[in-house]
Amino acid sequence: MTAPSPPLPRSPSNGRLDLWVWALTLTAVMLLVMWAQNPTAICAMPHEAAHRLILSRDTDREHLSRDRMEAVRIDRRFAASHAGSPGRQGDVDACEAALAREIVALHGVTAEQARR
Repeated sequence: MTAPSPPLPRSPSNGRLDLWVWALTLTAVMLLVMWAQNPTAICAMPHEAAHRLILSRDTDREHLSRDRMEAVRIDRRFAASHAGSPGRQGDVDACEAALAREIVALHGVTAEQARR
């Protein structure tokens, strides 16, 4: 009977390589989740209950101002998401008007007041 041979020495794993693999994997997963959570830019105001604004009141004027600023932000984001898409340029051009119509419908202001 022959004596069992001694086990071969294992080379130590490179801990830094394992760390890099984990870091790259986690980064890829994070980017995938961020991409999945980023909704497509749409040209619509956030949902809000309709109520008539009385522009003689400071709070209502401030509310209208915030809605107009939000409409500008939405319009810019929508335009940026469709940059370089000639087939969608008509949608981009109509976005600002559509947002103003939403403000008019929600708050009973004029189109001019909604765009100022």
